[in-house]
Amino acid sequence: MVLRDILQRRDAIRAELRTLHTTAENGALGDEAQGRWTALEGELGTLEQQERRAVLLNELDARGGTPLGGDRHFDDFAAEVRISDVVAATLGETTRGASMAREASQEIARQRGRNPNGLFVSLRSLSRGAERRADPLTSGAQGTPPTGSPLIPTYVRGDLLIDALRAQTVLARLGTTYLTGLTGNISIPRTTQGTSVGWFAENAPIPDTSIAFDSVPLQVKHVGAITEYSRNMLLNSTPDIDALLRSDLMRALAVEIDRAGLAGTGDGIQPRGIINTSGVTKVPFGGTLSWQNVLTLASAPDNLNVPLSSPGFVGTPRFRAKAMQTLSAPGTASKFIMDDLNTLAGSPFAATNIIPVKPATTGANAQPGTTTLIFGDFSNLMIGVWDALDLTSNPWADSVYRKGSVQIRIIADVDVAVRHPEAFAFADDVGV
Repeated sequence: MVLRDILQRRDAIRAELRTLHTTAENGALGDEAQGRWTALEGELGTLEQQERRAVLLNELDARGGTPLGGDRHFDDFAAEVRISDVVAATLGETTRGASMAREASQEIARQRGRNPNGLFVSLRSLSRGAERRADPLTSGAQGTPPTGSPLIPTYVRGDLLIDALRAQTVLARLGTTYLTGLTGNISIPRTTQGTSVGWFAENAPIPDTSIAFDSVPLQVKHVGAITEYSRNMLLNSTPDIDALLRSDLMRALAVEIDRAGLAGTGDGIQPRGIINTSGVTKVPFGGTLSWQNVLTLASAPDNLNVPLSSPGFVGTPRFRAKAMQTLSAPGTASKFIMDDLNTLAGSPFAATNIIPVKPATTGANAQPGTTTLIFGDFSNLMIGVWDALDLTSNPWADSVYRKGSVQIRIIADVDVAVRHPEAFAFADDVGV
């Protein structure tokens, strides 16, 4: 009996046991029902042993006679595992890809020292380039008039997929420091007070000095989502379907990680972002967008001795639109605050709707609309990523079971920290 048959039989036994339990009069089973219950319990024990043997055989088949050979070859092995393989494995499929997914998850679990709720999937398998298929995918024939239309096939062009609209991610291109492959909580030592020197007279004592340290922690925090897909789509092994899944999962996670890096609340559940980090300079704009205010914001890290190796601004598209029509000084000969889509005050500018906008209000206490503008050296922003995602599939939730769909839950372990808060400044009252 193959693994799929074992799982199906186990589910049938579970359903029959539930029926026996719910139909029992006064909570007691009759002689015949009790006999049936005992027989089903025995069969479950046998199925569990068969399942363990089938899983082992599948994993041995997946090796194909070629061992991983240690961590040196594991990255290449993990990169061959598709998201659809992982989902198939969690659903008990017995394909070679599903067996490879189970084996990769076991190796990641060994490296991390803990077991997943579903299966671990390496970020390398999610982020590898999407493969392309030369031939289109045929999904079936059209069934609408005019006569003859059943002879016309429908081609699914996965290579022309229209993706969902999401906010733009900006932190990677601004030079943020990413720490990947972490295990356990991390503590990074930081010098808070350096050695100082002083002048002294002949035969006078040399001035005392001291150096002080603290640490910057990175502690595991969890981000994830539950979504639903067609079972047929998930079990389709074509490259286009797998590329769609990778793109959707990675973009959703990337947007939320960027949001946490910029504006995470640090409430214990989510990381603490730049604008909520103690020590980051807050520059008041007073609801006014002016060239003087922009320069004040840009000079704040310089004034605190921060070397700007990866300087940059992050603002909203509304800010950019306003800056490109606002003069830097009175008079028609003046330049606009921004005359380039990607540059502000000589530094890179990245626009994203991740940063919230406060809309204008009307009435007695009317307030103009404002937004947030961040400037800093983004190499001082650290994003720690524990290099595995925990992916679990659930085809049994009632709402999806009736439709033959599958729920997917994905969880990533991430944290954010700022090396030197002095490296950043922001204004949250920029008039737009």
